[in-house]
Amino acid sequence: MKTALVGFNAKYIHKNLALRWIYVAKPEEEEAEIFEFTINDRIERTLERVCSYQPDVIGISVYIWNVEYVKEWIGRIHELLPLARIVLGGPEVTYENDEWFRYPIDAILQGEGEITFWQYVKQEPKIDGLKRYQQEPEVPYAKVPISFLETLQSPYFLPMDAKDMDKRYLYVETSRGCPYRCSYCLASLDNQVRMFSDEYLFQLFDRLEQSNVKQVKFLDRTFNVKPQRALAIAKRLSKMPKEMSFQFEVVAETLSKELLAFFLQEENKQRFRFEIGLQTFHQPALQAVGRIQNNEKLVGIIEQMRDHQCVMHVDLIAGLPQENYLSFQETFRRLFALHIDEIQVGILKLLKGTRLKQQTSEYSIQYTETSPYTITSNAWMSQKEIEEVDLVAHAVEKCWNSKKLTGTIRYMEAQGYDTYQLFLEAGKRLKELEHPYQMWQLYDIFWQLSKEKDLNFQGILMMDYYGKFKQRPKRWLPFRIMNDQKEQIYQRMMEYGVSKQDLYHYAILDVGYDKGQWCYQCIIYNSQQDFPKRYVIDQTLESVNEVEE
Repeated sequence: MKTALVGFNAKYIHKNLALRWIYVAKPEEEEAEIFEFTINDRIERTLERVCSYQPDVIGISVYIWNVEYVKEWIGRIHELLPLARIVLGGPEVTYENDEWFRYPIDAILQGEGEITFWQYVKQEPKIDGLKRYQQEPEVPYAKVPISFLETLQSPYFLPMDAKDMDKRYLYVETSRGCPYRCSYCLASLDNQVRMFSDEYLFQLFDRLEQSNVKQVKFLDRTFNVKPQRALAIAKRLSKMPKEMSFQFEVVAETLSKELLAFFLQEENKQRFRFEIGLQTFHQPALQAVGRIQNNEKLVGIIEQMRDHQCVMHVDLIAGLPQENYLSFQETFRRLFALHIDEIQVGILKLLKGTRLKQQTSEYSIQYTETSPYTITSNAWMSQKEIEEVDLVAHAVEKCWNSKKLTGTIRYMEAQGYDTYQLFLEAGKRLKELEHPYQMWQLYDIFWQLSKEKDLNFQGILMMDYYGKFKQRPKRWLPFRIMNDQKEQIYQRMMEYGVSKQDLYHYAILDVGYDKGQWCYQCIIYNSQQDFPKRYVIDQTLESVNEVEE
């Protein structure tokens, strides 16, 4: 009996941990292989690879990002291997899954599959979570004892992954389940938190320390659910190689004093990255979705972490019940004013199985019937307002999270620009650009949006612009420097220690911004295609300083 475990990831850098757990749970007598692709792969290529294995059973991992790809793939693989049994698993098929039986599948396994999948392969008579036809009576959601998982070969260091460990994320789980009951989230349906033992985890970390992994992402829904345990893990991870980083999902306002102090004192600020699901500051919306959140304490924690240069990624959700467009804008402005590293503005997705999905009529929610089930309007926000939020989300990703216009946007905020409206207007103009657009066009959007097109604004815009290129970029804004001024600046730069050859072969002079006013900016590129060295020279040519990137 040959089994193909098939996954379609959003990107190559991702890995499917669920398939790896099922693989290591394989009974000794069974033969299996993992086939991992992305949703951008040509479907013919993926079919050819699986067909060449000639499997008897095909297990497919289904998620919100690969639904449409999987639906087409099932039909195609069935034509090529009509005798193979196709079984589906994963969060996308665990709830409200009757429609999947329109496709040539044999069964769906609901819940955790490390035990039930192999029971299915061996065609055992009674299997938790197994569903074989539409409108079948409710079957138990399968769960696997953590103690059983700990007896298996580690899914984190399989031979098939050895070659690219440094090029892909390593997803790690230290627990399963979530202690919270947010009505929009699938994790709330598994409200029992089960922990992997400290002994198991620290053996994993010992092995991780000897690997060439660069980035680890913990899948725990709340890393700090047990503060002392989280502190012990964090201390162990802090001893890892300095180039290794770790991402946690935390409930920031519940961070213990000891855990918070440890993170604040970490010298290598790039080691830990924190994902914080703020979602909204609007208390009626928080109450409507069953989310408990102390906004003032949360803001205070974020401010402390920001002041200590902790790397944070904070999520907002537009379209929650009880939140209108104005209150969402206020949430955005309040969060943006904290100047954190990344803000993800998302539109509410109406996930199958969630309590919120059952309240669709009550809240007049309209949403797309196909994945990812994004809402288009509800009783508090119109379709036009949701579309505007989507424009803001796109602009935040391209202009702020990318670090391309950080200085410019902060400057405009300090000048009194409404940050929500600024991103909205930028989003509208981004939408109008032809794709792919050139980098200078992104910066030109903010030049066009500025009310005061003076040298101060031009200077700070150009500081952002020139810091993002390894080669000389297009100059689209004029800045006149007379030849005698240019020679004086070059002379001053040589006195500072810059070589004449670098100045005359690789340098660009333009306007810059430093210490609250416009200045000259000297950018020196190189033949190695590294990022350039940049210098700011004040208007009197007395002061020269290298820009720290």
